[in-house]
Amino acid sequence: MARLWGKTFNYEDVREGDELPVLIKWLMFVDPKKEHSFYKADDLKSYVREAIIKTIPIQNPSENLDWITLELNQDVSLNTNLSLTGIITAKNFKQNKELIITFNIESDDGTVQQKAIATVFVI
Repeated sequence: MARLWGKTFNYEDVREGDELPVLIKWLMFVDPKKEHSFYKADDLKSYVREAIIKTIPIQNPSENLDWITLELNQDVSLNTNLSLTGIITAKNFKQNKELIITFNIESDDGTVQQKAIATVFVI
C-alpha cells in the first residue's frame, strides 16, 4: 500500500493498509542506582501521538491521550530503542473523517514490544 506523508496527506485518498512513516525513538537512560527502569504507558502514547501528528492533521485533544489504547505485552526497558510503525486499519466517512491506526512498537532487535490502537478524526 501507499506510504502517507504529511505534506501530501489527503483524507479522500487514504486506504486501509496505508502506512505512516516510521518513527524512531533513540533513548539512553542511565540510572545511577543501577535499577531497571521501564517506559511509562503515557510516554508510549505520546510517541504514538507524535507519529500521527507528523503525518495527519487531527482534531483529537493533545493533552488527553485516551484515544490511544495500548496492548501491553511486556514492560519495555528505557535502554531499548523503539520504532513505531503505523498502518491504517479502518476508515469511516460517516464518523467525521475517522481513521483507526494500529501501531507496532518494536525494539531495535525487531521484537514487537507493544501494540497501540489510535482512533483519530481528521481536520
